[in-house]
Amino acid sequence: MLFNSLAFLYFISSLVILGFISPAKWMRQLLLAASLFFYTYWYPPYVILLLLSVWVDYFACIKIEDDSKNKKAWLLFAVITNMVILFGFKYVHFAASIFGLHQLDSIHWALPLGISFFTFQTMACSIDVFRAEVKAKRNFADFLYYICFFPQLIAGPILRLKDDWDHLMQAQKPNLSRINQGLYLIFWGLVKKMLIADNLAALVEKTFNEPSAIENPVIAWLGVYAFAIQIYCDFSGYVDSAVGIGKIFAIELPANFNFPYMASSITDFWRRWHITLSSWLKDYLYIPLGGNRSGQIRTYINLMLTMLLGGLWHGANWTFVVWGALHGSYLALERVVSPLGSKLVMTLLTFHLTCLAWIFFRAQDFITAKNYLLKLSDFQNYDFKLDDFSLQMIYLMLAAWAIHYANYKFDIKNKISGWRLEFRLAFLVLACLLIVLFGVKQEVRFIYFDF
Repeated sequence: MLFNSLAFLYFISSLVILGFISPAKWMRQLLLAASLFFYTYWYPPYVILLLLSVWVDYFACIKIEDDSKNKKAWLLFAVITNMVILFGFKYVHFAASIFGLHQLDSIHWALPLGISFFTFQTMACSIDVFRAEVKAKRNFADFLYYICFFPQLIAGPILRLKDDWDHLMQAQKPNLSRINQGLYLIFWGLVKKMLIADNLAALVEKTFNEPSAIENPVIAWLGVYAFAIQIYCDFSGYVDSAVGIGKIFAIELPANFNFPYMASSITDFWRRWHITLSSWLKDYLYIPLGGNRSGQIRTYINLMLTMLLGGLWHGANWTFVVWGALHGSYLALERVVSPLGSKLVMTLLTFHLTCLAWIFFRAQDFITAKNYLLKLSDFQNYDFKLDDFSLQMIYLMLAAWAIHYANYKFDIKNKISGWRLEFRLAFLVLACLLIVLFGVKQEVRFIYFDF
């Protein structure tokens, strides 16, 4: 069930109405039931997999806390079980191609929605209890609700027990004020998704399908920029809508983006892009590997391993591994090379390095990525005379940058809540009008639903 679908409109409307008429003490139970329905709506059998993943870490957390003598064994039980589930559904064919196990090619099943997200979230619970940073949660229904809260279940943000448990446990009945706050964030996200990202998607598809057939390298560059904006508007649009849904029920979900294309270094980029995944990789992988505590060479190795696994987390394809390796190399290089110029120069350089890495993220295979890179560097055929296809990309990207920069400069998204009622209503009407007139009408999946 997509946020940009009629089915979701009926679902969230029904949930808000039920929230109004239900007793306040039933809010968590109502949201849990809605969350399980939300996940079951996609493919009912996989809700069993979700429940299994949650139960493993619920059980492991309690055993880790109660059985201190064997707590390492219980942690291993939780981590290995989660990794087996994730590997079995997401990486089995990838591993089979590496080791030549062609007998596994006959295994075909759909990738469970959000498996990478909820696996990381459940596994973090066991690790945090093992580290004695939080107490084990003894109420299974509450623990299940914490993991399965539907706005963030499929594509994050990835929650942490020590930071987000209390927020979810304090769910409240919707009221007009919170509905108003939530709606403008939902529509802010849908404008980015349906108006910018989905319109760019068709154009990006054309440039990446056959890059060798692109005669003008300028179009190839526009395609890279367009994908950078598409994936940002698509993913951050999802998160904005998720945060807005949470606000309706007085639940504060963590921010996952902080103007990433304004970053002045790759290190800064990862503090701004997919923040909850970045912090997860840092706290549960980079620091346990040794972080920067064991000299420069070991630091570079730890950075590379972290980003390689971060790339692989996104998908079972060597292109994602290369994407992670590029970012690992960037992060290591930044520790050696001093800034090359002013903040503006570094921001532009960071953006272009990020865009070059996005080529491997977007390309289906190495041949496509290689052809795209060759086309970008085909300097002899540059032609700055733009056709309608190129101009369409430019107009959409300018609209996206205008929204991005205006919000960066004036914090529009957060200031809307302080506007007078008539101005907030005008914004909602304008957002609806733009989506109806210019938005993509068909239900286009969010990019991160594939991870």
